[in-house]
Amino acid sequence: MLHILIGGAGCGKSTCLIQHLQKQLEAGEQILTLVPEQFSYEFDQKLYRILGPVAFNQLETHSFKSLARAVFQRFGCVPDGKTNADELTKMALLYQAVLQVSEREKKLQLLGKQCRQASFISELAMMFTQFRRSGIPPEQLYNSSAELNGRLQEKMLDVFEIYQRYDRLLEQHQLKDTETDLSEAAAIANGHDAFLGDVIFLDEFESFTEDEYQMLSVLLSSGKDLYIALRMEHTRKEPFSLFAAVQETFCKIQDMAKKLRIPVETEVCDTPYRFQAAELSWLNQHVFRNTQPFSGEAPHLHILEAQSPTEEVDYVCATIRRLLAKDHTLRCRDIAVLSNQMTDYRSILETAMERYKLPYYMDEKESMLYTPLLVYLHTLLGILRQTRPDTELLMRLGKTGLTSCSVEEISDLENYCYMWQIDGKTWNTPFTAGNFASAEAVRLKLLTPLQELREKLKGQHTGAEFCSMLYQFLTEQQVEEQLNRQLKVIADEQKRMQTSEEWALVWNSFIDILEHLSTLYRTLEMEFSEFSTVFAALTGNIQRATPPRTLDAVLISQGSTARLNAPKIVFLLGVCEGTFPAFPGGSMVFSERDCEFLPEDVRLSVAKPAESQMADARLAAYKLLSSASHALYLTYPVVDVTHQKCYPSAVIAQIQRTFPEAETLHQNCASLEPSYYSVTMHAAYYQYVQNYAAHNTDTASIEQLLLDDASFAEKLKRLGKLAEQRSEDAPLFSISSPELMQQYLGNTMQLSASSLERYQKCPFRYYCNDILRLYQRQKVQMNAANYGSMVHYCLEQLLRKYDKKSFLALTAEQLQQEIETSAAVYWQENMGGDFSKSEREQAAYHHAVEEVLPVCQHLQEEFRQSAFVPYCTELQISSENPNFPPICLHTEAGQTVKLIGKIDRVDICQDGDQQWVRVVDYKTNGKIFELGNLLYGLDMQMLIYLFSILSEGTALAGSKPAGVLYLPAGKVKCNLKREDAVSPAAKRNQSYQMNGVLLQDAHLLRLMEKNGDGVYLNGKLNATGGLELNKGIFLTTGQMKGLRQYVLDQLIYMAERVYRGEIDALPLDMGSKTVCEYCDFSNICGTSSLCRKRLRLGSATVQKSEMMRILEELAEEEKH
Repeated sequence: MLHILIGGAGCGKSTCLIQHLQKQLEAGEQILTLVPEQFSYEFDQKLYRILGPVAFNQLETHSFKSLARAVFQRFGCVPDGKTNADELTKMALLYQAVLQVSEREKKLQLLGKQCRQASFISELAMMFTQFRRSGIPPEQLYNSSAELNGRLQEKMLDVFEIYQRYDRLLEQHQLKDTETDLSEAAAIANGHDAFLGDVIFLDEFESFTEDEYQMLSVLLSSGKDLYIALRMEHTRKEPFSLFAAVQETFCKIQDMAKKLRIPVETEVCDTPYRFQAAELSWLNQHVFRNTQPFSGEAPHLHILEAQSPTEEVDYVCATIRRLLAKDHTLRCRDIAVLSNQMTDYRSILETAMERYKLPYYMDEKESMLYTPLLVYLHTLLGILRQTRPDTELLMRLGKTGLTSCSVEEISDLENYCYMWQIDGKTWNTPFTAGNFASAEAVRLKLLTPLQELREKLKGQHTGAEFCSMLYQFLTEQQVEEQLNRQLKVIADEQKRMQTSEEWALVWNSFIDILEHLSTLYRTLEMEFSEFSTVFAALTGNIQRATPPRTLDAVLISQGSTARLNAPKIVFLLGVCEGTFPAFPGGSMVFSERDCEFLPEDVRLSVAKPAESQMADARLAAYKLLSSASHALYLTYPVVDVTHQKCYPSAVIAQIQRTFPEAETLHQNCASLEPSYYSVTMHAAYYQYVQNYAAHNTDTASIEQLLLDDASFAEKLKRLGKLAEQRSEDAPLFSISSPELMQQYLGNTMQLSASSLERYQKCPFRYYCNDILRLYQRQKVQMNAANYGSMVHYCLEQLLRKYDKKSFLALTAEQLQQEIETSAAVYWQENMGGDFSKSEREQAAYHHAVEEVLPVCQHLQEEFRQSAFVPYCTELQISSENPNFPPICLHTEAGQTVKLIGKIDRVDICQDGDQQWVRVVDYKTNGKIFELGNLLYGLDMQMLIYLFSILSEGTALAGSKPAGVLYLPAGKVKCNLKREDAVSPAAKRNQSYQMNGVLLQDAHLLRLMEKNGDGVYLNGKLNATGGLELNKGIFLTTGQMKGLRQYVLDQLIYMAERVYRGEIDALPLDMGSKTVCEYCDFSNICGTSSLCRKRLRLGSATVQKSEMMRILEELAEEEKH
């Protein structure tokens, strides 16, 4: 007789089923129980708990798979001489089948590209499993294709080709696909009356496959009684209803019983025994069906809106801690945390569970792809598949720690590769640029074994030979020994044990895969690319199921695969539209539209109709919503882990309509105080730091809690020092103890003009760059900085080699030759020559060389009409240069400041008994001197140099300062319009016109520019021979002396500030330019997002006027 027990979730179907089982057991009947494989452990636990050990041991509990094995063990299987193929073998043969029909024989018409994707192969494997279990051979697919046309017919024929080849490979290796075991076992059991007189009990099934129906028919026909529990509330068949899929199963079983002339008895379980709260029972009876309102509050049903998954998880963990503290009978094992998006929540949950001191069990398999061995193997395969070495892959290989190179060597090599942009074919040539010796040694150590292995792998080999060569390579590289060494480094013994288990699993799985492939591909000739595809796919599927570390732990699981054991409290995370219910994605083989035209027998094996899939998704969501007996929490975030907008699932709105009187049903995390989350010391400290800026009674109480603990009190003390209450103008960064700066810098500070400017632009930038000496890796390429350095070098070499007369005598061809020679030296010595340079980079270099000639020709023209001659280029001001030692300044505290630097060019002019000196600085970026910038310590570089070389004790002491000039040395500005009446020569002169500050002396201007026309300088003489003061920046002798005093005072002031520890991240407002935008240290200070900056005084004109006023005052002081 067939007994069908029906009822909704939590209505006691399983309990009623077990009661029937107990009665039959007491009557002495032979009992057989069947449950889905994933529920067998929990069902056995339930049986053991209810029946006791004696009665439990009389039972025979199976899944369909284990039942088939039991039949084979009892009666034997069909003697065909074949060996069962395990999952690894089947996947290896399936990959082989795909490679043969797609790559070698080119038989696939539409699915050739998809065949390169591992996910597509996995879908094929599942499809073929359904074909096997439904009894569909390859020939049936071929026959079905005759009824189709167009692209769908081509798809079907492609699947047929792969399926047929896979079948033949199984036959060739004398292997048998175990997916047909159940059908064969059903036939054997039927022939031997294996279950004659047995009473069979089935639970937790909602549908059956074709082979399971075959076995079910045998059980029903030969067994004495068959009891089955189905999750459905009534026997009426209603399409598109919540229980449509189960109702279809119910009808099929009924029809089967009717054909076998077996009476059917239906027992309805309609009392919701599971639910200890009326609102949970009401939800179970109405969700996804109707919104009949519930009368009253719903204290055991909660909906929470969080801003992010992190906030969502914090709420869950804090609530669990509070529930455990409130109810001492509640255990962690009574609580389940579920989500249909567990991949998004996994790491967040693990971190939060540790912070809230909650024991937990993550019930899902974890991929082992992150382990060093698999990273090494997959990276190695990627390197060997490529024709040219790839820097990223080589560095990843080295960082696994499984090569012969140390971590330090790999780090140095990575820096070298970044600096010189090493990639591709450059790896195959010796490194010759920069400090290459150590990098070249590491290159050989890392690359040589790989090149030797690549040579061995060339051409066709059998799969077994590839396996042998790969294993031999790992042995020679001592990979297993390297893994053991890494294991010993792990200090935490518990972590070492877990890591050891993981690595042992990965190593054994790797060896198992090699053995399988060696056997299956013993004689199969293949290319390495084909072998590596199969090998990478098989090793990529290595997973590990972590067993529970304690008996009492919170269960964390993917909602669709959760194995629940009567949880009291359930938290459903990520209840968002599109993920709850979790509607499955489409097929990579047959689209939903395709399935409509497939023959029915094939269609059911390929994919369920969309309506059925949606019904299954709703039923799965219903099971989760009905899983809690005491309390249910639904949470959803406003944004997901990728910061994309999320919307609550439609079920949230339905529940709110169902419970209109529940005022506390829906909550928002924003309404909860930080103290709600402060249920452990670590969580309290986390919340205190997160809400440090909020000064209220809640944070004050958390602070007092933390102060009562000595370790956290110390943390709060340090935190208070870092974030003490300050005014808006107070510095974010400073050295609180000047003694530390004194100890670090000593009594003497060497200061350059560029470091002064760096400090004035941002003190924190100066601190990082000049005191801590932090630096960002720079690529060697023809950028603006290297272009400028090359121009400097070429001009330096020219003016050193030739005096003024000889320089003026050079022709354009001679100039170009000299430039090319100097540029080639710079290119080789500073940029490594053509090493690692792309054709584009080399073209940029040659283009840059061509742009130096106009600069030199302009210099010739300027020198021809000037009385000034070059005195020195690249002049060093340092203690090592006796002719030009640094100026020594002294702070009020007695520290010494030495001014050092390098001057691009110093020109002199002997005017009778008087010698004039000017400083020229080459600027390829077209810099303009602004007098107003001196107010803020900017544009002082050349002035510092000028006053330094004219100081007492230098070779030019006694000379007079003529001024300082910027010489634009970049590209000629090509912004002429067709209607402009300007010659190219005039445009060139305009582009290279020098600007700066000069002594207010018309005679001096004529010495610099004979006619005083303002062609080469930004100063000009008027018709009467006097200076046009509005055409440039001119200072009187008194103002020039005042300027010297001002510049030196600024240097002393800066040094005193540095010694006082004033290193705040407070950048100067540079107008349209942003100091933070190009700062290497902006990520350290974080100031760019705060918009903190020092503002300037008015416009450039106002700033210039203010600076002139200061200089006038200083000049007056000089007179008196």
